[in-house]
Amino acid sequence: LAFSLFTIVSLATYSATDPSMNTSLSSQELITNSGGLVGAYISDGLVQLFGSGAFFFPVITLIIGWACVRGKEFNHWPLRLVSGIFLLTGLCALCAIQMNTDPIFKNYAQVGGLTGAVLGNFLVMWLSNVGATIFLITMILVSLLAMTEKTVNSMLEITGKLLGTGIGKLLRLFNNLKVVGSEWSNTFRESSMIAEEKHDEIFAPTKPLII
Repeated sequence: LAFSLFTIVSLATYSATDPSMNTSLSSQELITNSGGLVGAYISDGLVQLFGSGAFFFPVITLIIGWACVRGKEFNHWPLRLVSGIFLLTGLCALCAIQMNTDPIFKNYAQVGGLTGAVLGNFLVMWLSNVGATIFLITMILVSLLAMTEKTVNSMLEITGKLLGTGIGKLLRLFNNLKVVGSEWSNTFRESSMIAEEKHDEIFAPTKPLII
């Protein structure tokens, strides 16, 4: 758990100018990474290997560590670990095929990292861009099902509930905004009417004085 949290913090504060395998320690005296020199090296290694997918690596170790700390039986953990690795590599390769720039680290890292570039180029060479995309999406879905030990129906139900909850909240928000807008419109209309009445009273023609 501690290693996972340390890795997440190191990745979140990653800087390409920090000392790493690509830059020397003497090139910069101040290390901006919150994990220090160790965090700079770990984050740089993960970023170079996986690109933005590096953030998924500590998630896998966090799940395994949490299960060990709680002392509960972690069923089929080798299968879940392998599935998580396949999911990570699949995401990296899909990003390498479909994106031109890394979504998080921009030009400081290769899209999908070294892992995504190698696997993506290999699949495109044999399956073309479309075939590689279909293969990787299937690989990601199967890995996700194996890692969570959920069926397709249960995943669809969970997705439907999440979408239903999100849509319901949006509808309630829209209705609340509609009510607030209606009240504001009525208040503005009443204020305008009162202002017009006062204006008419002030500038109303007066009767001439008879002397």
